[in-house]
Amino acid sequence: LFIIIYFEVSSRKLNELFNAEHHKFIKLAHRDSLTGLANRRYFINEIETAIANARINKGTFCVLYFDLNNFKKINDNLGHHSGDQVLLEFALRLRKLNRSSDLIARLGGDEFCIILPGLNDAEAIKQKIHHYSQMLDTPLLIDNTPYKISASIGYACYPEHGTDYETLLQVADQKMYQVKRGQNTDIRDTLRSKA
Repeated sequence: LFIIIYFEVSSRKLNELFNAEHHKFIKLAHRDSLTGLANRRYFINEIETAIANARINKGTFCVLYFDLNNFKKINDNLGHHSGDQVLLEFALRLRKLNRSSDLIARLGGDEFCIILPGLNDAEAIKQKIHHYSQMLDTPLLIDNTPYKISASIGYACYPEHGTDYETLLQVADQKMYQVKRGQNTDIRDTLRSKA
């Protein structure tokens, strides 16, 4: 009798340990190791799910694409540790403006994306972009020195700009680079007029 009880307890403990390690592995596979945000793989899976749900429910969503301006200079001049601090602070600020239904991901380097379910109205999108731009008005402290950073932000909406994730990301990326080069006057002028 003692041997059977001991085996059952040991088996249960082993199963609990396995489940905990499995959960930790799944979390690591879906998260960016620096920021704790969703990673590219998880983001792509979620955007494909959002597309499938939007098709079935005739829904909409928007993708915002962020690229930090002059991030390479921070890394080159201040070092990668300072660059990591910028990425962590930027991720924290994105989270503060996040709705519970939104998904924020770090795609890699200094590129971030957000899926905004139910959003496709041009004015609402511009307002959201303005809020994200405003969050960067407060300088970041890097080694007790304030630094002003900015981000270029592009967007794409389902189904208006595309019906697959590759097209949506491509359109959002193109709009982001237009903003970076000062060519997307629609977004740039909106941001300027609200400032």
